[in-house]
Amino acid sequence: FTASLFYYSLLTKHPSMKYLRLFLTFVLILSVSLSLYSQNNQYKIHDSCYPYYRQADSLLGFDECNNLVEKLMIQAQKVNDMKAYTLGYTLKLRHAIRKEDEAKVISCFNEMRKVSIETGYHQYFYYAYQLISSYYLNLQQVSKGMEYANKMHEEALERNSDYGKWYSAKYLASLYMINYQRNATVRYLKEAIDTYN
Repeated sequence: FTASLFYYSLLTKHPSMKYLRLFLTFVLILSVSLSLYSQNNQYKIHDSCYPYYRQADSLLGFDECNNLVEKLMIQAQKVNDMKAYTLGYTLKLRHAIRKEDEAKVISCFNEMRKVSIETGYHQYFYYAYQLISSYYLNLQQVSKGMEYANKMHEEALERNSDYGKWYSAKYLASLYMINYQRNATVRYLKEAIDTYN
């Protein structure tokens, strides 16, 4: 920063540098104004969206959650923050899971996958699979939970998504490790590591 001030002071002394001075002043003002709209939260979403996300997240399972999710999604569209918009769908799915409404869980799961692909935030496509798999596993419906976990892995392979392969292999490894299935755990851990490297 000090060096840039030094160079700026040199430029201001030379009369032919008038336009360069104006340009640098513009860049300085622009950088300061952009910092006012920075993303100062863990999700790296627009700061105007984050309070809605945080409040909705704290009210999962309560009826008030739906209104806050809608406000989040409206605000996200206003500021063109597609990540915040996609996170709205993660909240919808998590809310349905908390309410233990299976029909709504499946509906929100399908919406979340569709929107995450449309907005380009593919990580939430795979996160949807993890959420629904965990939902069924927590209900002691192990075969259904494992079916969704394996489907996530198949989707990652079909889409040739390195992130999806890593995420699904890591998730499957953790599920097999919990069930003391050493060979499957090692196989998926190795796949996750190989994909990550």
